[in-house]
Amino acid sequence: MNFDLSDTDKKLVAAVEKVVADSGYPRKAAAEDTAAAGDSIRSAAAMLAACGYLTSGIDAGGDTAVGRMAAMETLAALDNRHFLPLEMSVRVAARLIDSFGSAEQKERHLAGLLAGSTIGALALSEETMNVVNDPLASTATASGEDYVLEGTKNQVVNADCADLFVVAANLEGEPAAFLLERDAAGLTVQPGSLLPGGDIARCGTLHLDGCRVPAGAVIRAGGKQVLVDVLRVWENEVLAARAVGLMQASLSEAHLFAKEHVTGKKPLIAYQEVAFKLAEMLTLTQTARLMAYKSAWLTAAGDRESTVFNACAKVFCTEAAEQVSSDALSVLSAKGLSNESPSQAAYQQVKYTQVAGTSPEIARVMIGDAEM
Repeated sequence: MNFDLSDTDKKLVAAVEKVVADSGYPRKAAAEDTAAAGDSIRSAAAMLAACGYLTSGIDAGGDTAVGRMAAMETLAALDNRHFLPLEMSVRVAARLIDSFGSAEQKERHLAGLLAGSTIGALALSEETMNVVNDPLASTATASGEDYVLEGTKNQVVNADCADLFVVAANLEGEPAAFLLERDAAGLTVQPGSLLPGGDIARCGTLHLDGCRVPAGAVIRAGGKQVLVDVLRVWENEVLAARAVGLMQASLSEAHLFAKEHVTGKKPLIAYQEVAFKLAEMLTLTQTARLMAYKSAWLTAAGDRESTVFNACAKVFCTEAAEQVSSDALSVLSAKGLSNESPSQAAYQQVKYTQVAGTSPEIARVMIGDAEM
């Protein structure tokens, strides 16, 4: 098990840092304006595509799963506003097409997704966000050479701006994915609510009312639960990387403030209680990083323990992120109340990061079952 970053990995991380630091990188789009938010996501995607970030793990660029996780963590720490919309588009939607799609599907959709000109979305959740215990209620029925989709999809990240939806539905007793373009007849997109903490992402609802999908736009991963399991593992990877990025941003802000802020004629970090708090934050961040990296490595290696360790990493990283961002706010005091504070944004965003994907409660059940 080798978590060393290759030279290619290091270049990718450095490239992400350089892109986000560029004066042309979008930072100011009003999240409430859905058109402006969509343009901002596409602009960020195009700049990150140019440095190879969006194609990481899909092209033969030589980067590793651990290096990709390091690059994702870096983006989450530096620009968490765009992180979730970009990752759901590329690391989930595009990855599914690349891994299981037909040559025709790849030719039709991959180039746009990987260039950032097309925004993708995963439509998996329904009445609740729990797809482990609740079977898919959305259905696909054969109609001639097409399929007809019926149902409702909730908590769809990018619903307001996506060009392509990967819709999971029950087909002949097994989950399948349907590639549904935004202008499809019978598809209604209900405006979503903004995620907290200044995030530019929205979670909307899709209403599927007799949507006709050609047979060539269907992806079957094989097996009764394979598709859902794979999507959840990839989604958990994204959320674990986001959690580590939130932790790193919070720790960096708190550490810099503790070194620079003087109280009682000495820097805040000189007080033992503050130093101990920072030490605990660093310990949690480093441990979470190692778990996220190991999870990505096991998944890429096809290890039989990859699914349960993915659940372990999701639980630890997202819950540790809540603790680290909370501790950062304690160190920052009044400075943490500013809307510009990364720690404040992290503290608001971390709850969604916990409940999305495999929730901590469901993950613990999965982990416990695996130990029996």
